[in-house]
Amino acid sequence: MNTISEQDIDVLDRFLQERCEETHGFFSVEMLDGYLCALHVCAQPIAPDQWLPPIWGEGFAFDSAEERDAMSERVLALWEDVGARVQAAAEGREEECMPLIAAAPDLEDMDPERTDEFLGLAWGMGFSIALDLAPEAWDEMCDRIEGLAEDLDQIDELMMIGTEEENSPPITLARRMEILEIIPGLLGALEAHRLDMRKPN
Repeated sequence: MNTISEQDIDVLDRFLQERCEETHGFFSVEMLDGYLCALHVCAQPIAPDQWLPPIWGEGFAFDSAEERDAMSERVLALWEDVGARVQAAAEGREEECMPLIAAAPDLEDMDPERTDEFLGLAWGMGFSIALDLAPEAWDEMCDRIEGLAEDLDQIDELMMIGTEEENSPPITLARRMEILEIIPGLLGALEAHRLDMRKPN
């Protein structure tokens, strides 16, 4: 990553966890990364004044103008970072477009069949929220792009945690890892489609 430092990611992640969860805003950088990825590759541009408020949550108030500016700058730096990553994927460098996933340190030692490790859950939640900001645009993209609806269904699987009827049954860790592996290619294809749509006829 070039446009945002690891330190700024940690500061932003801590701010979201400590300040925004109670206002039903975003609770992690992982969730924010999924959100920004979907916004970037959407064929319909969405203005910042539309997509910034949901991050902080309903009725959220910064403690000061300085805090507002500092956190907004970090979000915009992550936005630029996401843009660079999806561009790289569109150019065939998918290894540079891995989503920001908070993985447990002992992930490699875990049983791949376990269903209580929710890898990618927050990323999928953020992505889904962004889709709801432009549902008609995504419906049209699904009509235009073969297999996109099925790929989006796979991302929805990341939210299958088994706590409610609509998100049951929970999926295995192995399945979660399988879904996460398709994301760079999917984002690259969507970014290429978005850029094609902007070309003059």
